[in-house]
Amino acid sequence: MKNLKKVMALVIVLSMVVSMFTVMTASAADFEDVIGTPYEEAVLTLAPMGVIAGYEESGVISFKPDQVVTRAEMAAFIVRQLGLSAAKTVTEFTDVPQDHWGSGAINIANKKSIVVGYGDDTFHPDEQVSFEAAVKMLVCALGYGVDAEDNGGWPAGYIAYGDKLGLLDGVEELLADTTAGCTRGTVALLLYNALDINMQEVSYYNGQVLSKTILEDTMTSEMGYEKWEDVIVAATDTAAVSGSLQDKGYVAFEGYSEDVVAGEWDMNAYLGRPVTVYVKYNKKANEYTIISVVGTSYNSEVVTLDAADIYGMDDTDLVYYVDKASSSKTAEYTLADLAIDGGDLTMVYNNKAVDQADQDYELITAATNGTITLIDSADDGVFERVIIETYQNYQVVETDVEENMLYLESTVDETEVELDDSKETNRPKFSIVDCEGAALTLADLAEDDVLSIYSDVYPTSGKDYVKDADALKIVACNHTIEGAVTSIANKKVYIDGEAYETDGVLSVNSFAIEDEGIFFLDFNGDIAFSDTAAVLDNFEFVYDGIVEGRDITLYTLNSNGDQVEYKMATTVRVDGSSYNMSQAADRNALATALKINGSEGLTDEYIVSLKTNDAGKITRITKLDGTKERGYLTHSDKLIGSYSLNADTVVFTLPANEDFDEDNLKATKYTSLSNNTSYNFKVCDVDKNGIVTCMIVYTTDGKVDLESNIAVIQSVATTKVDDEIVLSLTMIQEGKTVTKTTKTDDIFFINDTYETMYGESAAIAYGAYPGQIIMYATDTAGAISSVDRVYPRPCLAEEYEDGYYLVDEFQTWDNTFRRNDYARLFLGTGFVVEKNTNTKVMTVDSAIEDTDASFVANYGSARIVVVDTNMASDELAVKTGSAADIKAGDFVVVRKYKGTVRDIVVYKNFDAVPAFYK
Repeated sequence: MKNLKKVMALVIVLSMVVSMFTVMTASAADFEDVIGTPYEEAVLTLAPMGVIAGYEESGVISFKPDQVVTRAEMAAFIVRQLGLSAAKTVTEFTDVPQDHWGSGAINIANKKSIVVGYGDDTFHPDEQVSFEAAVKMLVCALGYGVDAEDNGGWPAGYIAYGDKLGLLDGVEELLADTTAGCTRGTVALLLYNALDINMQEVSYYNGQVLSKTILEDTMTSEMGYEKWEDVIVAATDTAAVSGSLQDKGYVAFEGYSEDVVAGEWDMNAYLGRPVTVYVKYNKKANEYTIISVVGTSYNSEVVTLDAADIYGMDDTDLVYYVDKASSSKTAEYTLADLAIDGGDLTMVYNNKAVDQADQDYELITAATNGTITLIDSADDGVFERVIIETYQNYQVVETDVEENMLYLESTVDETEVELDDSKETNRPKFSIVDCEGAALTLADLAEDDVLSIYSDVYPTSGKDYVKDADALKIVACNHTIEGAVTSIANKKVYIDGEAYETDGVLSVNSFAIEDEGIFFLDFNGDIAFSDTAAVLDNFEFVYDGIVEGRDITLYTLNSNGDQVEYKMATTVRVDGSSYNMSQAADRNALATALKINGSEGLTDEYIVSLKTNDAGKITRITKLDGTKERGYLTHSDKLIGSYSLNADTVVFTLPANEDFDEDNLKATKYTSLSNNTSYNFKVCDVDKNGIVTCMIVYTTDGKVDLESNIAVIQSVATTKVDDEIVLSLTMIQEGKTVTKTTKTDDIFFINDTYETMYGESAAIAYGAYPGQIIMYATDTAGAISSVDRVYPRPCLAEEYEDGYYLVDEFQTWDNTFRRNDYARLFLGTGFVVEKNTNTKVMTVDSAIEDTDASFVANYGSARIVVVDTNMASDELAVKTGSAADIKAGDFVVVRKYKGTVRDIVVYKNFDAVPAFYK
């Protein structure tokens, strides 16, 4: 680590009860399509009451707020909100039969004068309900239809009276056309606004209004619910005021003494906050259950500040930076006096009430991260509640599940801490969750995880931060950023141009420009730790692996060319996923991640960067799959394809087209590769300067690749390499002269065996001589390791006619000759019969006798080589040519690849087998 950190041990029991600070409800999870919309609060309140519901399609639950509501649906919503059940029944409307799903609700709504028909005994249940009609139905359901009629009637009077009642709060700005169909989102807002409007009862006599009475009843009470507005003072794992914890699943309010069941809601999230809740009374159990939570509300001001923005205290004024990056502009909020001095300040520190004797404003200013929430319940400008949520970051060094040990390191602590929840019977349990709030266990944690630990031990108390904590939550994060520090400005660190804040403990001054490595983030996305020694540079090629009982072994070749055998540590992380070797399921999953098929070995080979512990066992594996490429190596530019290389580039070489073992796998440098040679390769890692740090080169030992370029032999000599006599071939390839030696002395040969089997022509064609066209492959040293003779080509004696070596026009290059119009490789031979200098196209008659086959070739961009077979010369002349060298009557060999003419070899004074080679 760049910063010196101390090691601490943390004992954690595995029987943990999940406790989360964030609100998680079934409704929020069900209706993700309303989160962040104007309808969110309405939908999440009404859904648990059973007024509205969602849709499930292919396992996905949604509310569909933009879907238009029908008249039948609107009637059903209102009837439910009145606490009424509606079974299918006969109605007075001719278009609403008894078996219609909404007949019961429509019948009730009609009898209560909430809806009326169209005057022709029809209701049009499946017709879209307009906004005006929806408002009218609700106004009538609340008992104010008479008032609306007296104030203008349909539709203006209903809209005006609905606005007066508060039905339209938050709705008007959503509407462009009140006559259009009303959406589910808008209806939810209308229903929500109607919940707590006092209903009116109207008495009639002889059809005339006798009296109107505003009732205490609301739609909420009609459903059997009560609306409470109060402060949460205690929950299962927390206590804000009372000092005593609630039984599991219960919550306490400041102004109510009743027992309240939290239900599906995590009320820890609202500790110390004023909330609006809807509850239902259970007479048999004599307790209330929370049905819906609206959140912080009613006559209160709530302000949440980042702890990092706190400047300090000025008497009772909390001073904070408006813009910390500018370090200049500040503002302040007035806090109530400390309770220790007789004031009425309530402080909550990490979901636990701060005793009056421990209250100190320094608790606020000492928080370096997290949030400070201020609540002014009386709305008088003085904040009497302070909720502090702060944490300290640690990084996992090692886990030991069997001993329940978790070794951590921090930038500040050097204490060995023991946490054991069996020490006190009344202490709350603690939890471990991931960044999304999902529960974890000790076995899920792995080396380098960043743990944000919430403790109720105050930083001013002098006690160890997590020792004997009465309330504790751990948020684990394994997010990392790899790169280099490119800038430090505005109290932020820029990694490869992207800005990151630190966690408040780690200072930006800890970094320097060009620091390069791995940066570990906490759950807030802030840098908590860095390891600038973690740049990937210990590359190893994994060529085998086996599972043996409870062990997994990897066999690798490192960049020094040494073969190494590794075992796994107790906890292993592979590309961010953690595996515990003591768990069978984890071992199986790890074997799959490492491509190990039990004791059968690897299913595929790959490059890794490893991290090991002091015992030499693997704790972290970063797999480098890479991207397959093909390109030519140019030493002068130190390029292969479009990638730059240097002397430090690690190159692993292995055969491309045949099985390999550890004996023919090599680790080398790029300088061992042959210049001006095409290679198949895979780039595995590139540094910040664009230099390849590690790559795989697939040597061309084996079959010649279809993409290989042809070469025309210009001259042949013998030479000695490693005490072995081999051939040295000078050839023209890609318009350049190249010289290659053969890997062994048996790649080219002329012998009696082939002459006996195939005839004289084949015996000669298997040799090497000027004018022969070949494709070849090289090993990593650049020596020719395999050859395919393109022309003259070995053939059976009976196919050798009039001195011609026959090659069909289309070839798939698997040593078979057959016509295939879609072949990647087109290889044609014959005589030029026509040449058009305007179109750069020539027509070639096939060299195969007794056929009328011909083909055309565009020679405009082709590489041209001329072979002069004039026997009057002392030797064949092989040279680079041009389009001008192509004449009618010349014998040519044409190579196309994927439809494009790449090479043309022109034979002058053609004689298939020159006399001096016979």
